[in-house]
Amino acid sequence: MYMFRSPLRPSRYPQLFAGILFVVYAATGLLKAEVAIEGPVGFVGDGYGRHEVEYLTKRVAPEVAGLSFEDCGTELAAKDFANFRMVVIAGLGEQTYSEEDSQIVEDYIRKGGRLVLVQQTPKGFLATDGGGAGNFNFLFGRSSFFRDGSDCTIYEPENPLLAGAFAEEAQPFWLNATVMLRGLDWENLIGNDDNVLVGRLRFGKGEVYYMGHETFRLAVTAKKEGQEPALLGWIQIWKNILSRPEPESK
Repeated sequence: MYMFRSPLRPSRYPQLFAGILFVVYAATGLLKAEVAIEGPVGFVGDGYGRHEVEYLTKRVAPEVAGLSFEDCGTELAAKDFANFRMVVIAGLGEQTYSEEDSQIVEDYIRKGGRLVLVQQTPKGFLATDGGGAGNFNFLFGRSSFFRDGSDCTIYEPENPLLAGAFAEEAQPFWLNATVMLRGLDWENLIGNDDNVLVGRLRFGKGEVYYMGHETFRLAVTAKKEGQEPALLGWIQIWKNILSRPEPESK
């Protein structure tokens, strides 16, 4: 019996066959390429979040050496997060990211992206499985409001994210908070037993940061009460976050 022997054997043309396999795997969705997260820092804010974005982009971000950033306006589609190495969401107004959009954002972070959530913004990300990383039906946890404020503890004073934050004032006025994050899985840098004022959450290769205060409001209080030097500590935390090169590996 005659047996046809193809001259295109893998052993003779390894590069050609490797290319064919790449195309097949990519077409069938079996190959998932790791996408490098590059680009500037994107700032997003709606409602009072616009005031926060304006403060951060005019008074904080320009002081971070070499930082490229962009004011993205009042909203940023989940698919567009990949255009930025870091996204800062200062306020969503009445907007929310659907379960599908939240999954896109989570994938962005797992591939190396970073996300900063300010005050109430965590409630804008709905969980895909009824619990999410922070439980409570929100992907990152839910925010809690303390009408009379709550005194906070510095749990990780040596953490690089807090470097220089207490150089001017060991117990600054902003250690009392009215809004914090109820996130069970967060690394609690500053907060109380059950809530986070400043924290970090790791997702794959990326990180999420939480900042419970709105900086523009702190600035008003600092000026009114003569606490401008203490405000510099909070701003320093922002600078530490914005200037981070790549997320630390676990």
